Amino acid sequence: MESPPEEDFCSICHDSFTLPCQANCSHWFCGHCILRVWHHGSALQPCKCPICRRVITLLIPTDAAVQERQDPEASRVLENIEKYNRNFGGGSSSLIQRLRDLPFFIRRLLREMMDPQRSLPFVLRVRVILAMALSAIYVLSPVDIIPEGVFGFVGFLDDLIILLIVFLHLATVYRSVLLYRHGAVIAKRDHINVEEAADGNYDVVYHQNSNTTLKAEPKLVLTEAVCSILISGLMHHIPCYSSFTLVQYG
Repeated sequence: MESPPEEDFCSICHDSFTLPCQANCSHWFCGHCILRVWHHGSALQPCKCPICRRVITLLIPTDAAVQERQDPEASRVLENIEKYNRNFGGGSSSLIQRLRDLPFFIRRLLREMMDPQRSLPFVLRVRVILAMALSAIYVLSPVDIIPEGVFGFVGFLDDLIILLIVFLHLATVYRSVLLYRHGAVIAKRDHINVEEAADGNYDVVYHQNSNTTLKAEPKLVLTEAVCSILISGLMHHIPCYSSFTLVQYG
């Protein structure tokens, strides 16, 4: 389970962590401390990390912090964290920001995959394994868009692009799961569950305990079929019976 490093302290209050939560930049803060930073600025904009100055689009409290919800003060802080995630948890549309967040989400996803105490949706586990297997097959296959034997080092560009697409897709899907857990649910029509949230291609965000539409986040939805088609189509034209769509919501 994720928790702040031992003997570390909050960089805002310079004291031991209270209701610790981790931002998408990987830094840890007390829940009420980082919310104070947010309230100090505009409530319509996400705050920036006091350490690295990156925009914080997701706050993830520890499991121990969530279990303190019975305490009225802790419950208020956790509700404000959920509110923050509902407002900004869709992530930035900037490719640079997504690339900077990539190590955080992939590292956390792999830790959850290996942690028997965590229960990732079965759909997400299958996606991760399938995506990793297909990318490994493509990278190791002699069939390339840009053959290394002809173009030398430049021939590795297609391998890097495929891996980047796969990792960006997995990070986007995992972000949806974290958003479902810590503030909002991504819903398709009226049916809501964790495995549907893991599909990552929903255009409406609902409050966890309400049917009220909060926000439609504009984002580019890239399904895993893109990766499958790119890989299978290149490997001796293996037939593929599914289609994909790039959809701009918002």
